[in-house]
Amino acid sequence: MTHQATAASADGAPGVIAVVGSTATGKSAISLALAEALGGEIVNADAMQFYRGMDIGTAKAQRG
Repeated sequence: MTHQATAASADGAPGVIAVVGSTATGKSAISLALAEALGGEIVNADAMQFYRGMDIGTAKAQRG
């Protein structure tokens, strides 16, 4: 059986798929499969990039 997948909005613009979840749940594997199936690319963002100013609980390196 063959599956075809597309990622585009109703107006034909490229779509965005966010793969989120806990550590060690297979996000990397599904991201690679999606990128290959859709002819897309992977853009990685770690939670620390989103929590500006939240130094506690994000394992951010502390400045001296």
